[in-house]
Amino acid sequence: MRPKLAGFKMSLFVLAFLLMMVPAQTEASGDSEFVVTFEKEEIDQEALEELKELEVEVNTQIPQIGVIAVEADEKDFLEKASQIDGIEHVTREVFWEPPEIEKETFDQEEASEESSLYEVFQWDIKRVTQNEKAWDITRGDDSVTVGVIDTGIDADHPDLKENLEFATVHYEDAEEEDAYVDPNGHGTHVAGSIAADGEVKGVGPDLGLASFRVMNDEGVIPSVATADAIATAADKGVDVVNISLGALRDITDEESRELYHMTRRVVEYADDQGMIMAVSAGNDSRDLRKPMGEFDDEIDFDETGPLFDVYSYFPDTIAVSASDIQDNLASYSNYGQARVDLGAPGGDFNPEDPEDPTTLCLSTYPGEGYAWMAGTSMASPKAAAVAGLIISENPGLSHDEVITQLKETAETIDHPSDSRRNFGHGLVNSYEALKDLE
Repeated sequence: MRPKLAGFKMSLFVLAFLLMMVPAQTEASGDSEFVVTFEKEEIDQEALEELKELEVEVNTQIPQIGVIAVEADEKDFLEKASQIDGIEHVTREVFWEPPEIEKETFDQEEASEESSLYEVFQWDIKRVTQNEKAWDITRGDDSVTVGVIDTGIDADHPDLKENLEFATVHYEDAEEEDAYVDPNGHGTHVAGSIAADGEVKGVGPDLGLASFRVMNDEGVIPSVATADAIATAADKGVDVVNISLGALRDITDEESRELYHMTRRVVEYADDQGMIMAVSAGNDSRDLRKPMGEFDDEIDFDETGPLFDVYSYFPDTIAVSASDIQDNLASYSNYGQARVDLGAPGGDFNPEDPEDPTTLCLSTYPGEGYAWMAGTSMASPKAAAVAGLIISENPGLSHDEVITQLKETAETIDHPSDSRRNFGHGLVNSYEALKDLE
């Protein structure tokens, strides 16, 4: 029996623009955490032993790509470590800090006792599935796993717990139980867009989920944690991952170059393992083809070189921009022909009524709750879910064939040139992606 919703007030959380993670050195991280990249895509044991002589503490190790994270107190550590044979790069760790989430109570007076939240509010899921036509073909298969590399997933959420297959955690000093909680809410919302099956629905309600928590107890995300999560997901045979994290960087910046090399290595490694990676294109309202210095508006950091977006920059990922309820490019979404591969509903404010949250995306939130959010973070999981549905319907397809099917069945919107600029191949459409596979 469904809960009575008429006239019932639920505490929902409204996030205007769910911004991509912003690079930040935090007090929690300090200046003593470094990333070391070895020349070979493996850990050079001789170089590691020499590195240990500098009195470092070795933390995360990613042997698949030859990267480690260390703590060191010496002021001249960077110079000394960089001179060790077998080490290619040494730089300070880069951290991302999530934005604050604003809380607001929303009165669901329009919902009836017989209606679920999905039926009343989830326009975005209906748009992708063509009003559930795709579900007549398949709702997914729990043998197909979609990983969520994010702030965690609330393992006790009633709409998610049946689909959550396993959870891991990827920051230092974490406890095993930390893998099953989400102190931020972002990851739980993303997971719901993929495979919720309860009061709200995901694009593939019967798909399997896996959580790779990368946000630490200080509320920041180390870049090494994300790389470790990607490599771990690939090694565990996860079919698809969603990465709704990232930041704009200037490739001429030293720390950004290190981040670029590490990210390139792990993305290529995961692609070689056959894992599909859907990533958010970012919420900066920018044309990703332009260098940072060509933007007319004021930017928050002094960067003027070629633009590098983590993780959408790499050709082995599927970069997803966001559309609004009218199929327009969302006001905040990044775009760029040949830089964005697909579009999907990410929601946006109603310009006629900015306080109306129903043009945003409703999904799961920790504590058995539900939340309205908007952003490319809400768009890319829908593309990840469609990839999972394609694999569910035809598990014999290769990695490249799944991606081709996802792109070739996307829906062109408005003028073709604008559609390519805004949404690449078009808006994801799970029904079109599946109907030819029957």
